Amino acid sequence: MGERPPEFARWAREVKIRDRFQCQICDLLDVVNKSSYIEAHHLYAYNAYPELREELFNGETLCNFHHEVFHRLMGYGNNTKYQFEQFIQIIQIFEKLIKEEFEKKE
Repeated sequence: MGERPPEFARWAREVKIRDRFQCQICDLLDVVNKSSYIEAHHLYAYNAYPELREELFNGETLCNFHHEVFHRLMGYGNNTKYQFEQFIQIIQIFEKLIKEEFEKKE
């Protein structure tokens, strides 16, 4: 993808500040240095929607784990908000299944 412009860093920081440096999926909070564990994710892909790159509404704060899992499942580039919503549903189903399994063992 190449080096991103300074506007990207500014956008990412604003998204993280808005979300209080907290993953919007698992609530992981980066209280140590407010950068290494938390990443800003574009709901509408950086490459496919250049007009939305710096829009605050186009960002969600994710821990690096959930950000990586999202892209491994949904691909890199050309992503949409709909894919993110699908990802959230997948995570919720997965969490429910895990909870049910633990309850069976108790």
